[in-house]
Amino acid sequence: MLYLRSALFLVWFIIAISVIMNVGALPMLLLPSRLTLKAARLWARLVLFGLRWIAGTGVEVRGRLEDPRVLVAAKHFSMWETVAVLALLPGPAIVLKRSLLRVPFYGWYCRKDAHDRHRSGGGRQSPSA
Repeated sequence: MLYLRSALFLVWFIIAISVIMNVGALPMLLLPSRLTLKAARLWARLVLFGLRWIAGTGVEVRGRLEDPRVLVAAKHFSMWETVAVLALLPGPAIVLKRSLLRVPFYGWYCRKDAHDRHRSGGGRQSPSA
């Protein structure tokens, strides 16, 4: 049963990425960034929906944010926290490696949303845009 649920979620995830973000939301890159962010948040919520109802993995949020300006330092064991932060926080500002901007589609959305980017391997040097 676990393998079946995993396979079904994989199909859901591929459809969510391929159809929604790469075809449906691609024209959003021509519109203001707030609309692009709404499309990305919709995609993230659909991924979390699939995780919950297909794979049986949910998100638990305890308490509520009094001030939505928070710092989330993710360890990146997987892509999950990137999706969760995008779905759960109102307007996240993401710091990412500059090389990620060269990834087709993902990089285009990140560039559109003007995320902070820096070179990795710079040690204690300050981030450069």
